[in-house]
Amino acid sequence: FSNTTLVGITAIDGGGGNDTIIGSAADDTIIGGDGYDVLNGGEGDDMLTGGAHGDAFVFDVDWGNDTIADFTDADVLDLSSLGISYDDINIVQSGSDVLISDVNGNSIVLLGIDVSTIDNTDFSF
Repeated sequence: FSNTTLVGITAIDGGGGNDTIIGSAADDTIIGGDGYDVLNGGEGDDMLTGGAHGDAFVFDVDWGNDTIADFTDADVLDLSSLGISYDDINIVQSGSDVLISDVNGNSIVLLGIDVSTIDNTDFSF
Protein backbone atom coordinates (compact mmCIF):
# COMPACT_ATOMS: atom_id res chain seq x y z
CA PHE A 1 0.00 0.00 0.00
CA SER A 2 2.97 2.34 -0.24
CA ASN A 3 1.91 5.70 -1.71
CA THR A 4 -1.68 4.47 -2.07
CA THR A 5 -4.66 6.84 -1.98
CA LEU A 6 -8.06 5.41 -1.09
CA VAL A 7 -11.13 7.58 -1.77
CA GLY A 8 -14.62 7.12 -0.34
CA ILE A 9 -13.51 4.76 2.41
CA THR A 10 -14.93 5.42 5.90
CA ALA A 11 -13.34 2.46 7.71
CA ILE A 12 -9.74 1.31 7.39
CA ASP A 13 -7.33 -0.89 9.35
CA GLY A 14 -3.66 -0.21 8.63
CA GLY A 15 -2.57 -3.61 9.95
CA GLY A 16 1.16 -4.10 10.52
CA GLY A 17 3.78 -1.50 9.74
CA ASN A 18 4.12 2.22 10.27
CA ASP A 19 1.06 3.80 8.66
CA THR A 20 -0.07 7.34 7.90
CA ILE A 21 -3.84 7.34 7.49
CA ILE A 22 -5.89 10.47 6.81
CA GLY A 23 -9.66 10.29 6.95
CA SER A 24 -12.31 12.25 5.10
CA ALA A 25 -15.08 14.70 6.01
CA ALA A 26 -17.27 11.68 6.84
CA ASP A 27 -17.43 9.93 10.21
CA ASP A 28 -14.47 7.58 9.82
CA THR A 29 -13.26 4.54 11.75
CA ILE A 30 -9.48 4.33 11.54
CA ILE A 31 -7.33 1.61 13.12
CA GLY A 32 -3.57 1.97 12.88
CA GLY A 33 -2.70 -1.59 13.93
CA ASP A 34 0.87 -2.57 14.81
CA GLY A 35 3.57 0.00 14.21
CA TYR A 36 4.18 3.67 14.88
CA ASP A 37 1.16 5.18 13.14
CA VAL A 38 0.04 8.70 12.28
CA LEU A 39 -3.75 8.96 12.27
CA ASN A 40 -5.75 12.01 11.18
CA GLY A 41 -9.51 11.57 11.03
CA GLY A 42 -10.05 14.76 9.05
CA GLU A 43 -13.40 16.45 9.51
CA GLY A 44 -16.33 14.50 10.88
CA ASP A 45 -16.81 12.59 14.11
CA ASP A 46 -14.19 9.85 13.96
CA MET A 47 -13.28 6.75 15.97
CA LEU A 48 -9.48 6.36 16.10
CA THR A 49 -7.52 3.39 17.41
CA GLY A 50 -3.74 3.57 17.25
CA GLY A 51 -2.96 -0.04 18.12
CA ALA A 52 0.40 -1.26 19.39
CA HIS A 53 3.36 1.12 19.87
CA GLY A 54 3.38 4.92 20.16
CA ASP A 55 1.06 6.68 17.75
CA ALA A 56 0.43 10.29 16.72
CA PHE A 57 -3.16 11.46 16.51
CA VAL A 58 -3.22 14.58 14.32
CA PHE A 59 -5.99 17.18 14.47
CA ASP A 60 -6.51 20.01 11.98
CA VAL A 61 -8.92 22.97 12.08
CA ASP A 62 -12.58 21.87 12.43
CA TRP A 63 -11.68 18.24 13.17
CA GLY A 64 -15.12 17.53 14.67
CA ASN A 65 -15.77 15.35 17.71
CA ASP A 66 -13.33 12.46 17.65
CA THR A 67 -12.87 9.52 20.00
CA ILE A 68 -9.60 7.71 20.69
CA ALA A 69 -10.14 4.16 21.91
CA ASP A 70 -6.64 3.29 23.14
CA PHE A 71 -4.66 6.38 24.13
CA THR A 72 -1.49 5.58 26.10
CA ASP A 73 1.41 7.56 27.53
CA ALA A 74 3.46 6.56 24.44
CA ASP A 75 0.98 8.37 22.14
CA VAL A 76 0.82 12.06 21.26
CA LEU A 77 -2.06 14.40 20.40
CA ASP A 78 -0.74 16.62 17.61
CA LEU A 79 -2.47 20.02 17.54
CA SER A 80 0.47 21.81 15.93
CA SER A 81 -1.48 22.95 12.85
CA LEU A 82 -3.97 24.89 15.00
CA GLY A 83 -1.67 27.64 16.24
CA ILE A 84 -2.77 27.17 19.85
CA SER A 85 -1.11 26.22 23.13
CA TYR A 86 -1.88 23.94 26.07
CA ASP A 87 -3.59 26.87 27.80
CA ASP A 88 -6.07 27.19 24.90
CA ILE A 89 -7.71 23.79 25.39
CA ASN A 90 -10.08 22.56 28.08
CA ILE A 91 -9.37 19.15 29.63
CA VAL A 92 -11.92 17.59 32.00
CA GLN A 93 -12.98 14.22 33.35
CA SER A 94 -16.26 13.05 31.80
CA GLY A 95 -17.37 9.85 33.50
CA SER A 96 -14.61 7.30 32.92
CA ASP A 97 -13.19 9.27 29.97
CA VAL A 98 -11.23 12.46 29.35
CA LEU A 99 -12.85 15.20 27.28
CA ILE A 100 -10.54 17.67 25.52
CA SER A 101 -12.16 20.60 23.72
CA ASP A 102 -11.23 23.81 21.95
CA VAL A 103 -13.07 27.13 21.72
CA ASN A 104 -14.56 26.21 18.32
CA GLY A 105 -16.57 23.25 19.64
CA ASN A 106 -14.23 20.50 18.46
CA SER A 107 -13.53 17.72 20.93
CA ILE A 108 -11.43 14.64 21.60
CA VAL A 109 -12.63 11.89 23.94
CA LEU A 110 -9.97 9.59 25.38
CA LEU A 111 -11.83 6.43 26.40
CA GLY A 112 -11.04 4.95 29.82
CA ILE A 113 -8.44 7.57 30.76
CA ASP A 114 -8.16 9.50 34.04
CA VAL A 115 -7.64 13.24 33.63
CA SER A 116 -4.83 13.17 36.22
CA THR A 117 -2.65 11.27 33.71
CA ILE A 118 -2.94 13.95 31.00
CA ASP A 119 -0.51 16.87 30.83
CA ASN A 120 1.32 19.02 28.28
CA THR A 121 3.75 16.19 27.44
CA ASP A 122 0.86 14.32 25.79
CA PHE A 123 0.55 17.08 23.18
CA SER A 124 2.47 18.56 20.29
CA PHE A 125 1.74 22.25 19.64
